[in-house]
Amino acid sequence: MTERVLLIDYENVHEAGLKNLPAHDRILLFVGNEQRKANAAKPPADFVDAMMKDGRRLDLIPITETNSNNLDFHMAYYLGTAIAENPLAEYIAISDDDDLDPLLKHLTARGFRCRRVPSGRAKASSAPARKPVAKIAKPSKKAAAKPAVDFDEIVRFLKSAPKNRPKRKSALLHHLASHSTVGE
Repeated sequence: MTERVLLIDYENVHEAGLKNLPAHDRILLFVGNEQRKANAAKPPADFVDAMMKDGRRLDLIPITETNSNNLDFHMAYYLGTAIAENPLAEYIAISDDDDLDPLLKHLTARGFRCRRVPSGRAKASSAPARKPVAKIAKPSKKAAAKPAVDFDEIVRFLKSAPKNRPKRKSALLHHLASHSTVGE
């Protein structure tokens, strides 16, 4: 089964954004500098405890600076890092802020499974949600039918360094993606 990773913008969804989450394996919970202050709304302890008990991975990511779009930049960085680690996973940003939509659209067009769900639409589900938010374009069937990669080039590349080939499929995909000249 494909891993599902939620990236939650706690700065603008607050506690309501933590209810009825889609099924997931990992959560990256971004907590802005204002939420970290003494009297601010912090992620509820029962939510954090429930995530730990279920065995799902929960990464709390504190944002220490207060600047315009600072949390969005952090989300974009962590999304890119997560995609580099596991390009086959599904990534869902739960946010009422649409600043990430252009990046998500770009990643979707490149074949990654990314989308944003407003906190009011995040529903509990055991099956993976496949329908992206209307603002995020799906890759066209025409592009999917035609390979974007020259397979002969890949074979030559892999033969050029027979001792440096990754052992795992995910590592091989990442290795090929990082050495790809497609789109340049």
